[in-house]
Amino acid sequence: MSIIIDEFRVLENELINNVLYFALGDYYSEEIANAKYIFRKMLDENNYSLDEKNFTYWLLWDYRIKNGNNFFQEYKRVCGNKLSEKQYKMLEGLSNTYLSIYEITSLKEGKKLTDIFSKKEILVKEGSETLNNNNLLIGRIVELDGQNYFLDECSTLDKRFINAIEKGFYEKFEEYKKKNRICSIEEFIRSNSVLVNSFTNIIDDIRKKQIEIDNKYDVYQSNYAVLDYEKLCTALSRSPNIEFDYNDDRGAYYIMYEEKQNRVLSEIVLAKNKLELECVSNKDSDDAKKVIEDMAGEYIKYMNDEVVVLDDIL
Repeated sequence: MSIIIDEFRVLENELINNVLYFALGDYYSEEIANAKYIFRKMLDENNYSLDEKNFTYWLLWDYRIKNGNNFFQEYKRVCGNKLSEKQYKMLEGLSNTYLSIYEITSLKEGKKLTDIFSKKEILVKEGSETLNNNNLLIGRIVELDGQNYFLDECSTLDKRFINAIEKGFYEKFEEYKKKNRICSIEEFIRSNSVLVNSFTNIIDDIRKKQIEIDNKYDVYQSNYAVLDYEKLCTALSRSPNIEFDYNDDRGAYYIMYEEKQNRVLSEIVLAKNKLELECVSNKDSDDAKKVIEDMAGEYIKYMNDEVVVLDDIL
């Protein structure tokens, strides 16, 4: 890690801690109480599952106090004349950054990223040594002295879920435009960090399920013969809870969600003559079979269930 990055991290952590301490002061106690109420209401209304850390970042960046400022902007207004030039520039960058999800599109001559929602391309030359093309990155980018940096609090997501994340985002964006004023995608992203964070729940849920399940087993698999491939493909494409993922030598892969797309229920592998449902628990397998049979029972014929042992896969 270069000295430049070391200095950036020190400055980043110092200012974020100072702004948090500032926000939690007695003067803003009513604002904090109001923010907690709004945050809890937002989670309940949208069935989000986020933690205290998510609230802290939402409070500092997304919540607006009575004068319209977020807490970084308010700290700059109140304490800006006490800051060094470098601190002031950093604070401006922190004030304007927003949470989004990025795809790594190039690792040559710097790290070229694309915001998967706005499609905006950004070059990150520093502090991104761990990036690779198999992951998405969720985080905030700050521009300082002509360079783009990821803030320290960022995480990777499984790139296989990019289609599902994009679909969920654009559905929420269209719903918002129908109920509220027309806005740009970037404006929508800036004001909906909780929504962006919520997309990680799908992936986190899979990981937790894999830990909880008996280590002897890996996949609960249900096998079906395909009676009408074309009509089955049409039925899958029309389902609001099934998302096409990718193709490989085995066939076409789909992801089946529970209602409202809050959790992955099954992976579907479709070949010309066979359909497989792959789940991480017996209950999920039962639920997924009911969904597929209710939706497309006339195009498939149930064959058998099996539990694929980890050794069989390896």
